[in-house]
Amino acid sequence: MKTVKTLLVVLGAVVLVSCASVNVPRPAGALTVAPREVLAEPDRYAASLVQWGGSIITTKNLPNGTQLEVLAYPLNGSGKPRTGESPAGRFIAFSPSFLDPLEYRSGRLVTVSGRIRGLVAAKVGEADYRYPEVEVESLFLWPRASAYSGVRPTIHLGVGSGGAFGGIGIGF
Repeated sequence: MKTVKTLLVVLGAVVLVSCASVNVPRPAGALTVAPREVLAEPDRYAASLVQWGGSIITTKNLPNGTQLEVLAYPLNGSGKPRTGESPAGRFIAFSPSFLDPLEYRSGRLVTVSGRIRGLVAAKVGEADYRYPEVEVESLFLWPRASAYSGVRPTIHLGVGSGGAFGGIGIGF
């Protein structure tokens, strides 16, 4: 009986750990302003601390760091971009570190905290566009979604044969 209780406790702990979610805390003092708002009033938000996130569009390595062009989305309570909602504009995240473009590739989700450096002029296709630029203080690359991600309870039945102790087993 003691073995069964121990097994249930261990199984419960494994299930709880596998359900644990990632949390990217909002830095103290970070404004809850969207990139579009900063674009409309860049002087008002100069050097402000923000936390933004979204889907990487492009990654460009430069001699002094890496620029991520990001399509911004509102963040959920864990700091993860809510891609099911309307985009909140685009922004550039500038990291003084080298970020591998194969890892930080188009479509990956990121959450960035840092200070607004100003606006950067660039093109979106043939159109001129101005991006708010954030100097990265912290950067979180969200794990890739997997077809098998999440906890899926299963029950397995098996029948053994041969030997002196064939039998039926149940597993999780």
